Order: sequence, then structure tokens, then C-alpha cells
Amino acid sequence: MIKGLHHVALRCSNLDNYNETLDFYENIIGMKVKYSWGEGLYAATMMELKGGIIEIFASGRAPGDIGAINHFCFEADNPEAAVRKVQEAGYPVLVPATKVRLDLDGQDEKDLFLTYAYCMGPVGEVIEFYQERS
Repeated sequence: MIKGLHHVALRCSNLDNYNETLDFYENIIGMKVKYSWGEGLYAATMMELKGGIIEIFASGRAPGDIGAINHFCFEADNPEAAVRKVQEAGYPVLVPATKVRLDLDGQDEKDLFLTYAYCMGPVGEVIEFYQERS
């Protein structure tokens, strides 16, 4: 039985990109190393934040026919600050922090207020920062 999302995996293009990616998720996003194994191009690390895991491989990009993840999302207390920190580190912002109201017709809750922002990470991954607000 499926219980929920366990992790998202990223493949880096080389060891420099691997180290940059580890640094990005640890020092900019705030994740902690859960597990790390292997050496050189066989190195891999699982980074964790609030139960969410990203598995990072140093072994190079996956073949083109594997497919791609559109994006993954971090719940954030302050999407504006999160995307600013990414931008200050030199990574592109794709969508600046945007506040929206969604009308949830036919549901108990009438409106959902949220803020989101999108940026690009060191392996070309798209990252969303998301916050629900009242």
C-alpha cells in the first residue's frame, strides 16, 4: 500500500555540481543530511526537512528517456524571504512571490489564500515555495 511521498531524486552532472547541490539544499534551503554513502561519482546523500527527503546522486544526469519532474514544493513560512535568499545566492527566480486567492466553490472553505514563488536549483530543478495564509 502506498503511504505517501518518500523522496524526490536529483542527478548531478559531476562532482562539482554535486557539492554545489548539497551546499544549496543545506545552507540555502536549510535541509539536514539524513544519510550519505559512496565516494566520488558513486556518492549519494539524502537531505531531510520536516520529513521531506531529497536524494542527490553525484553519478551524472539520468538518460533523456527517463522523464522529468515538473517541480517540487517546499512549505515556507515566508516565500518572499526564501526566494530572495535563492536569488542572492545567484540562482534564477522564475516567478517572484505572488499572493493569490482561490475560490473553492462547493467546499466547506470558501476561499484559499496562498503565496507562492518559483526558482531554479543547481541541477536545473524547479522549486516552489508555498504558504497558505488566512
